[in-house]
Amino acid sequence: MRELLESFRLPGESQQIARITETFASEYFAAGPVEIKSEDAVYVLAYSVIMLNTDLHNPQVRKRMSFEEYQKNLRGVNDGSDFSPEFLQEIYDSIRKREIVMPEEHTGSLGFEYAWKELLTRSRQAGPLVTCNTPLFDVDMFKSVWKPVISAVAYAFISFDDDYIIQRAIAGFRQCATLAKHFRLPDVFDFVVVSLSQATSILPETLQTSVPNYPIVEVEGQKITVSNLSVKFGINFKGQLAAVVLFNIVNGNGNALREGWTQIFEMFQNLFVHSLLPARMLQMEDFLGG
Repeated sequence: MRELLESFRLPGESQQIARITETFASEYFAAGPVEIKSEDAVYVLAYSVIMLNTDLHNPQVRKRMSFEEYQKNLRGVNDGSDFSPEFLQEIYDSIRKREIVMPEEHTGSLGFEYAWKELLTRSRQAGPLVTCNTPLFDVDMFKSVWKPVISAVAYAFISFDDDYIIQRAIAGFRQCATLAKHFRLPDVFDFVVVSLSQATSILPETLQTSVPNYPIVEVEGQKITVSNLSVKFGINFKGQLAAVVLFNIVNGNGNALREGWTQIFEMFQNLFVHSLLPARMLQMEDFLGG
C-alpha cells in the first residue's frame, strides 16, 4: 500500500479513492495473503491505512488514534473475524514511525529516497548484479564514474536549499576526495577542489596586481573591510559552507593536489586583498629580531 500511495497523487474525491482501493484490494488478494480472508477485508484494511496515516501525521489532528482504537475499528472486518493483534500492530507501527508521503510532499530524506526510487524505476533494465568479495575492480569502477558523479553532487549542492540534500552533497564531496586520494588519482581530487571553489563565489574574476582602497569600518574594536566581495560572501551561506568543506578536504591532503593548487592560491589571494583572512594568518614570527 505504501508503494502504491507514494507513486502518484491521491485524488480528493471519495469515489475515485474507492475505485483505486478496490483495484488494489483485488490485485492484493489475488496474491494470496496469509492474514486476510477476503477481498472485502483487503479493501477495508487498505482504507484504514489511508485514514490512519492522516490521523497520525496531520498537524491539524490534535488527538492521535491509539493502537487500541485502530484495532477496535477493524473488529470483525476479516470475513467476520478479527485480524491478529500482531498483524495490526505491525501496520500501526509502520505508519506511526514512517509517514506515507505523497509525491508533491516529498522533501528532505523522504524526497531523496523518492527521487532515488524514481531514478531506479526509470533506468534501463540492467544485467544481473554480481557481488564480489574483492576490491579488485574498485579503482576501475571509480575511474569510469567519478566525473558524472562529482558533477551531479556539485549540481545538487548549488541548486538545492534542502538541508538534507546539502548534507548528502557534502558527504559526496568528501567521499569522492577520500577515494581519489586512496586510489592516487590527482585529476579526480583536482576536480573536487575546482567544483567546490566555484561554489564559494570567492574566486577572482581577474587577478589584481594592486590592492584597491576599500572603505574600512570598525565593529566591536575590529577593523572590517567593506567591499562588494566581502558583502557578497558574508550573505552567501552556501558559499561559506563550500569554503569550509573545501579547506577541510585540502587540509592534510596537499600531496593529492596538482592543478587544484591554482584555485586554492587564487582564493587566498582574493581573501587577502579583501581582508577576509583571520589576523593570525597575517602575522609572522620575527626570527631575526628574536
